[in-house]
Amino acid sequence: MSRHHHPAGNGRVTAAASRPSGSAEVLEAHRQAGRAFRAGGVGSFVREQGSGELWMTSLTGPAFRFLMRLQGIGDPAAVSRAELDTYLALIKGPDRGRAFLQVMRSTERTPAKQARYRAAVRDVPHPVQAIWAVDDPAMTVAGYGEKARAAAGLGRLHTIPGKHFPQEDQAPAIARQIAEFTASRQAARPPS
Repeated sequence: MSRHHHPAGNGRVTAAASRPSGSAEVLEAHRQAGRAFRAGGVGSFVREQGSGELWMTSLTGPAFRFLMRLQGIGDPAAVSRAELDTYLALIKGPDRGRAFLQVMRSTERTPAKQARYRAAVRDVPHPVQAIWAVDDPAMTVAGYGEKARAAAGLGRLHTIPGKHFPQEDQAPAIARQIAEFTASRQAARPPS
């Protein structure tokens, strides 16, 4: 989980996004931002200074709904247009998305931070279960899901349908996994 730096998201995007005076500069900024997005998805794309601001400025309702259906929501029929529009309004907020970009840029991928994540789920006095959406294009089961399972020292990773935001369209599947886990823990307890 090391931090990736994408050459397409370097200072050229920052410079072009901060002072797009002509259509050629705006077009070049979009090209550079597109390369950064393709290289690492939305997460790494918005972390780059300039490309994140460009993305946030150009993010419209239709574009956001398309992106959420493409990468975020596994069952588009389960999440209304109004819900997706609310997500966008919360992301942009009164500061036009600056707080969202700050949060995205503040995520640490250092060994020390990874050790803290592991400590939160391994050898703890409470039960731990890992549930992962099988079709998450940003944090795949094979990559991040398995790392979460291993970090918690679990023998099994529980999977559910869905993409990056399964809580939005797969809440019943998540609830079933939790209920089954709770029932199995209660059944395994010796009678008091």
